Amino acid sequence: MTTIETVVDILHPFPHLLEGYNAFLPLPYGVHSKKDPNAPHTSIVSISTPSGLMTRRRIVQPDLWPLLPPEEPAMSEELLAMLALIKDVEEYYVDRPEVYHAMVKAIQQRPDNPRDKYQVVKEIEEIIHDAPPEFMRRFKKMMDIEASD
Repeated sequence: MTTIETVVDILHPFPHLLEGYNAFLPLPYGVHSKKDPNAPHTSIVSISTPSGLMTRRRIVQPDLWPLLPPEEPAMSEELLAMLALIKDVEEYYVDRPEVYHAMVKAIQQRPDNPRDKYQVVKEIEEIIHDAPPEFMRRFKKMMDIEASD
């Protein structure tokens, strides 16, 4: 069983967690899960790989039912925008994965290294300094900082 299949087996009842996992997958991999409208406690999972698309149905085990929210919360627009930007940075720096990894590390809030949003923006500007200006505009908008070009 591959790592992706293992993650799918664990997270398929939680589509929003699988969507977040996609940010860490290399292209062209991707995982998507949704509730099966015709079968309660069943997920329909799609896995994209270099060899094609696989779709599978996964049953949520009864012992997990109490853990499931009544309705899966949709990811916030802010989170979706951040995940899209991270994916765009990963694609832009496909030959320099260290830039992508540095960005992911920089946006994480850590209790041992508290920073305000201006420090985070400055750090991201340094990391992706040679990226299209649109990337920083999007990031500043997410951080609620006026973009100046």
